[in-house]
Amino acid sequence: MNQHFDFISQSVNLFREVSTALLSGSEQMFSLQLDGAQSCVARGSDHWRLVCSGLNAMQGPGPSADMVQSGIRNAIAMTRDNVLAASDYQLAALHLLRRQGTELQKAIAASFNRHLANIGREHVPGK
Repeated sequence: MNQHFDFISQSVNLFREVSTALLSGSEQMFSLQLDGAQSCVARGSDHWRLVCSGLNAMQGPGPSADMVQSGIRNAIAMTRDNVLAASDYQLAALHLLRRQGTELQKAIAASFNRHLANIGREHVPGK
Protein backbone atom coordinates (compact mmCIF):
# COMPACT_ATOMS: atom_id res chain seq x y z
CA MET A 1 0.00 0.00 0.00
CA ASN A 2 2.89 2.31 0.82
CA GLN A 3 4.32 1.75 -2.66
CA HIS A 4 1.02 2.87 -4.18
CA PHE A 5 1.23 6.16 -2.27
CA ASP A 6 4.85 6.57 -3.36
CA PHE A 7 3.76 6.25 -6.99
CA ILE A 8 0.97 8.81 -6.49
CA SER A 9 3.40 11.16 -4.75
CA GLN A 10 5.89 10.83 -7.60
CA SER A 11 3.15 11.46 -10.15
CA VAL A 12 2.04 14.59 -8.30
CA ASN A 13 5.67 15.77 -8.11
CA LEU A 14 6.12 15.18 -11.84
CA PHE A 15 2.92 17.09 -12.58
CA ARG A 16 4.09 19.95 -10.33
CA GLU A 17 7.55 20.08 -11.96
CA VAL A 18 6.15 19.98 -15.50
CA SER A 19 3.44 22.54 -14.69
CA THR A 20 5.97 24.88 -13.10
CA ALA A 21 8.25 24.57 -16.12
CA LEU A 22 5.37 25.16 -18.55
CA LEU A 23 4.11 28.23 -16.66
CA SER A 24 7.61 29.65 -16.43
CA GLY A 25 8.16 28.95 -20.11
CA SER A 26 4.88 30.61 -21.06
CA GLU A 27 5.84 33.69 -19.07
CA GLN A 28 9.25 33.80 -20.76
CA MET A 29 7.65 33.36 -24.20
CA PHE A 30 5.14 36.18 -23.59
CA SER A 31 7.95 38.42 -22.40
CA LEU A 32 9.99 37.55 -25.48
CA GLN A 33 7.03 38.31 -27.76
CA LEU A 34 6.46 41.68 -26.13
CA ASP A 35 10.17 42.52 -26.35
CA GLY A 36 10.17 41.52 -30.03
CA ALA A 37 7.16 43.68 -30.79
CA GLN A 38 8.70 46.62 -28.92
CA SER A 39 11.96 46.19 -30.84
CA CYS A 40 10.11 46.12 -34.14
CA VAL A 41 8.16 49.26 -33.29
CA ALA A 42 11.26 51.07 -32.03
CA ARG A 43 13.23 50.23 -35.17
CA GLY A 44 10.39 51.22 -37.46
CA SER A 45 9.39 54.48 -35.79
CA ASP A 46 12.48 56.40 -36.89
CA HIS A 47 12.05 55.20 -40.46
CA TRP A 48 8.38 56.16 -40.44
CA ARG A 49 9.30 59.66 -39.40
CA LEU A 50 11.75 59.92 -42.28
CA VAL A 51 9.23 58.47 -44.74
CA CYS A 52 6.49 60.84 -43.57
CA SER A 53 8.76 63.87 -43.75
CA GLY A 54 9.80 62.77 -47.24
CA LEU A 55 6.15 62.50 -48.26
CA ASN A 56 5.52 66.04 -47.09
CA ALA A 57 8.45 67.26 -49.17
CA MET A 58 7.14 65.36 -52.21
CA GLN A 59 3.81 67.17 -52.02
CA GLY A 60 5.43 70.21 -53.57
CA PRO A 61 5.67 70.89 -57.27
CA GLY A 62 7.31 67.92 -58.95
CA PRO A 63 9.28 65.74 -56.52
CA SER A 64 12.92 65.48 -57.40
CA ALA A 65 14.67 62.22 -58.20
CA ASP A 66 16.71 62.61 -55.00
CA MET A 67 13.53 62.71 -52.91
CA VAL A 68 12.19 59.59 -54.59
CA GLN A 69 15.49 57.77 -54.08
CA SER A 70 15.57 58.86 -50.45
CA GLY A 71 12.04 57.55 -49.94
CA ILE A 72 12.95 54.23 -51.53
CA ARG A 73 16.10 53.97 -49.38
CA ASN A 74 14.03 54.66 -46.25
CA ALA A 75 11.48 52.01 -47.26
CA ILE A 76 14.26 49.48 -47.88
CA ALA A 77 15.92 50.30 -44.54
CA MET A 78 12.59 49.97 -42.73
CA THR A 79 11.92 46.61 -44.36
CA ARG A 80 15.43 45.42 -43.52
CA ASP A 81 15.03 46.46 -39.88
CA ASN A 82 11.68 44.69 -39.62
CA VAL A 83 13.17 41.51 -41.08
CA LEU A 84 16.10 41.77 -38.63
CA ALA A 85 13.74 42.25 -35.70
CA ALA A 86 11.65 39.24 -36.80
CA SER A 87 14.78 37.11 -37.26
CA ASP A 88 16.12 38.11 -33.85
CA TYR A 89 12.79 37.18 -32.28
CA GLN A 90 12.66 33.82 -34.07
CA LEU A 91 16.19 32.88 -33.01
CA ALA A 92 15.53 33.88 -29.40
CA ALA A 93 12.24 31.92 -29.42
CA LEU A 94 13.96 28.82 -30.80
CA HIS A 95 16.70 29.03 -28.15
CA LEU A 96 14.07 29.48 -25.44
CA LEU A 97 12.03 26.51 -26.69
CA ARG A 98 15.14 24.34 -26.87
CA ARG A 99 16.13 25.27 -23.32
CA GLN A 100 12.59 24.63 -22.05
CA GLY A 101 12.46 21.27 -23.84
CA THR A 102 15.74 20.25 -22.25
CA GLU A 103 14.48 21.21 -18.79
CA LEU A 104 11.24 19.27 -19.27
CA GLN A 105 13.11 16.26 -20.61
CA LYS A 106 15.38 16.24 -17.54
CA ALA A 107 12.42 16.51 -15.15
CA ILE A 108 10.52 13.70 -16.85
CA ALA A 109 13.60 11.47 -17.12
CA ALA A 110 14.40 11.99 -13.43
CA SER A 111 10.83 11.12 -12.48
CA PHE A 112 10.83 7.98 -14.61
CA ASN A 113 14.19 6.93 -13.22
CA ARG A 114 12.88 7.32 -9.64
CA HIS A 115 9.76 5.37 -10.56
CA LEU A 116 11.75 2.59 -12.24
CA ALA A 117 14.08 2.39 -9.25
CA ASN A 118 11.05 1.90 -6.97
CA ILE A 119 9.66 -0.77 -9.27
CA GLY A 120 13.05 -2.50 -9.26
CA ARG A 121 13.07 -2.55 -5.44
CA GLU A 122 9.60 -4.09 -5.40
CA HIS A 123 10.69 -7.02 -7.57
CA VAL A 124 13.98 -7.82 -5.84
CA PRO A 125 14.02 -11.57 -5.02
CA GLY A 126 13.90 -12.36 -1.32
CA LYS A 127 11.82 -9.31 -0.32
